[in-house]
Amino acid sequence: MKIIGTTDKGFIVEATGNELCNVAGAYWTGDPSAPKLGVGVEVDVSAAYNKLYALQDSDAIRQSVERLRALASDLEREDVIIGPVTRDLKEGGAAWTPFIRSSF
Repeated sequence: MKIIGTTDKGFIVEATGNELCNVAGAYWTGDPSAPKLGVGVEVDVSAAYNKLYALQDSDAIRQSVERLRALASDLEREDVIIGPVTRDLKEGGAAWTPFIRSSF
């Protein structure tokens, strides 16, 4: 995106369709949420920015991240999955018995 001029109300920009969709909060021009682009179309940049800004401080996202980190930590520990599997095999058990402990 390139600023190519100014007006009394702001700027005139040169941008690709995908860049305008990104600014509007969509991924690309084929995204179902992408605005229909054309001369005279207004893109509410503030609404897209405010939505993203609100997400960065969302407690729900923070809690989800904490849960995923706890699960990843549990899965990385050898005794969570490998331990029960190898113990079962050593004792002549079935191929393996799934067992996963979780901290939540």
